[in-house]
Amino acid sequence: MSVDNSGGQASRAATTESGTFSAGPCAWSLLPADCQRQVWARLSAHDLARCARTSRDFAAHVAERRSAARSIVLPPGLSPAAVCGYVAAYAGAGEVSLRRCNLHLLQPHQLQVLWASLAAGSAARATGVPVSAVDATSCFGLSDDDVADLCAALPDLRRFVVPNCPMESGFEAAKAAHAPEVPAAAAGGGNSGGGGLQEVCVDGCGDVRDAGVQALLRGGASARTLTLLSISRLDGITRAALELNPRGVLRVLRACGCKRLDRVQMQLPPASPLEELRLAGCANLHMVVLSAPRLLDLNVSSCAKLTTLSLATPSLRTLLATGCKTLRGLGGAFPALRELNVFGCRQLETEALERALEGTPFLERLDVNGCIALGRLAPPQCMCLRTIIATGCTSLRTVSCPSDALRSLALHACAELVDVRLSTTQLRQLDLGNCGKLARLAMPLLEAPAAQLRAAAEAAPEV
Repeated sequence: MSVDNSGGQASRAATTESGTFSAGPCAWSLLPADCQRQVWARLSAHDLARCARTSRDFAAHVAERRSAARSIVLPPGLSPAAVCGYVAAYAGAGEVSLRRCNLHLLQPHQLQVLWASLAAGSAARATGVPVSAVDATSCFGLSDDDVADLCAALPDLRRFVVPNCPMESGFEAAKAAHAPEVPAAAAGGGNSGGGGLQEVCVDGCGDVRDAGVQALLRGGASARTLTLLSISRLDGITRAALELNPRGVLRVLRACGCKRLDRVQMQLPPASPLEELRLAGCANLHMVVLSAPRLLDLNVSSCAKLTTLSLATPSLRTLLATGCKTLRGLGGAFPALRELNVFGCRQLETEALERALEGTPFLERLDVNGCIALGRLAPPQCMCLRTIIATGCTSLRTVSCPSDALRSLALHACAELVDVRLSTTQLRQLDLGNCGKLARLAMPLLEAPAAQLRAAAEAAPEV
């Protein structure tokens, strides 16, 4: 196929003496629009750029594609000039990923050249959109000084991801290089959306210690701008790292898989904006005591030693505590809860679960799969329940649900189950497999057929 946008008539299929047709050159302009789109979708960015040199249609498509891109992945092996041109060409891409650039093979001076090229490309953009996010995932070897140089080169940097790098005790060098003046609005504890780091991910940077995390959470400018911090898989941090600044603006905190984290205690003021907290996979975590008025999502799954979970979280919508084998109860009231998942909490007791479900009128999904200590499941106030999963609850004997919104109920392999009573008229899925002792199943969907059978039996003539 030849790319021809000259507008001339392309040669059509010609008839041979034998009556068959032989295809001549096919011009790009003669292809249907849907075929053109399929060709564009299958070509790489490099091939599209080559075709754009000879075709107005390709050039327009490439320009449109570049202007719509919000993130780019920098190809490996580019020269400094090529890096600058590549970043400038994608004028709307605020995020640049370096995960393919093999940064661990570069010397410090080469990294500085790369940072300078990124900055030059950002400054050369006609749209004025700066590079505000850098993803260095899988770029092993970045040090504190390298990150500091990156922050210095990109003054508009708001988010950087540098997991699995040998960063040292913290981010003092990076902070010093990237601590812009804090606007007056932010000085009072609010986030004005101005300069400063807003999202930081240092997952797996094993040399990071409590002091480094605290430098971000309780430091100067960063404490008033940082909204997301991910410090998962950091074996060097302890409970001291999670002391939040009461005047900070942090909304998301992720500290999963931190082996030395044994307890988390937070007492946050009503104005604290923390909305998401993830502590999953902290093998030695045994206590979580939390007062967070605006918290929406909490994940403490796979914390095998967790025994105490005491929450004052009136806005909580999702609570995930799967695989907490030693957890016996849930402390607190959850008036806004929508989803509760305690799959695999083998020691969770019936009374403790019922106390937790009191005052949860908006609960829609309940998963107690594998909770082998539960003998009864009767959430009386959960009138919005749509899904209940209670498979493998080997001690469960009775289930009672007053919710008319219930659509799915799974009670598979509940060997001791005897009595199930439902009020729903919207049930679509019911699994009672391997419930060998089930003696009673009461639900509105069965009442009408049963009444008809009784009436038919009474009306039948005696033989």
